[in-house]
Amino acid sequence: MYIGNVMLLILNLPLVPLFAQVLRTPVYVLYPLILGVSIVGIYGSSGSLFDLMLLAGFGLLGYLMRKLDYPSAPLILGVVLGGAMERALRQSLMMSKAASRSSFRGRSRR
Repeated sequence: MYIGNVMLLILNLPLVPLFAQVLRTPVYVLYPLILGVSIVGIYGSSGSLFDLMLLAGFGLLGYLMRKLDYPSAPLILGVVLGGAMERALRQSLMMSKAASRSSFRGRSRR
């Protein structure tokens, strides 16, 4: 692991200006490149057309959210943290024997 970190440091320090040049690439070149890499990556990892359609659907959703001026951060947080929050809610309901009011009160009054 240490050898990998040292190699990464040796390679990244001289290549920082090159990585910064990528940001100067015009958007009309960068977007199709990102789309192509995403399609190849999704299809290469799973080989499923359903995953490609899912990629297209979420891409369309992101495009529409940007055009209609909706923030994307709440959607991303909901997708990423939704499962963990659901598990935590289920665990707290099981601990309180499904008394949902105890989740919203302070300390119990026993």
